[in-house]
Amino acid sequence: MKKTVVILGSMDTKGEEYDFIKRHIQKAGLDVLMVDTGVMGKPVARPDITNYEVAAAAGYDIDDLKKDTPTREKIATIMSEGAKKIILKLLSEDKVHGIISCGGTQGTTTATFVMRALPVGFPKVMVSTMAAGNTANFVGIKDIVMMPSVADIMGLNRITRIMLGKAAGAVAGMVKMDVEKKDGNTRLVAITTVGITTPGAMKAKEVLQKNGFDAIVFHAVGSGGNAMENLMKEGYIDGVLDLATIEVFQQMLGGYLAASSERMTVATNLGIPQVISPGAI
Repeated sequence: MKKTVVILGSMDTKGEEYDFIKRHIQKAGLDVLMVDTGVMGKPVARPDITNYEVAAAAGYDIDDLKKDTPTREKIATIMSEGAKKIILKLLSEDKVHGIISCGGTQGTTTATFVMRALPVGFPKVMVSTMAAGNTANFVGIKDIVMMPSVADIMGLNRITRIMLGKAAGAVAGMVKMDVEKKDGNTRLVAITTVGITTPGAMKAKEVLQKNGFDAIVFHAVGSGGNAMENLMKEGYIDGVLDLATIEVFQQMLGGYLAASSERMTVATNLGIPQVISPGAI
């Protein structure tokens, strides 16, 4: 069975570009599923999942939305939620294997909202005018590849053809790549660290590996702890050595290394064995 890449975006305003991406992904031997989140006009590219279906998945009728003339931001939020539900369902059925989108501010916001809901390791490529700036709000703690579009994504020309073609190749390559996997029975222990606790983290990693465990280390600067606990929720982590709990105190006192308010509670709630140390406090 061929693997399938989702092309997500507004097929009315970016239809020409998405058709171009589609052709290049198909040249790489993959199937494509076009999901339309556009609401401005008739789609230029023919979607496999229409904007009516996307809105319905979020509990709305798109014609009613247009009559009520809500703000662009409200419609985008609705379409993002609908697209997320549809793609997560397809993922649970093993019908989609990667995702790509392109856009400016609103298109990037909509697409990356969906991408952040997808698991780590699922290929995600976002070609964006926003990718040359601070992408923290778009990427969050997920492995989204942010590719600067260089020029605005408004039609095909000698520059945009290069950028979009290479982006199509990137997501196709990720989907087709078979990654070496170690014995799935090896348990994975998460370790947090910052600079001052690095010697301890290195020694702990050595000891764990000698005893037959894999170790994964997270830089405890806010995003690191959040990423670790997200992987716990996704079922990847079997144990936790929370060596650097600086993020908790940063969150309590308003520091710039603050993690989320649930930091250091997830392992307990999930019943994952953990050892906590007051490292770097």
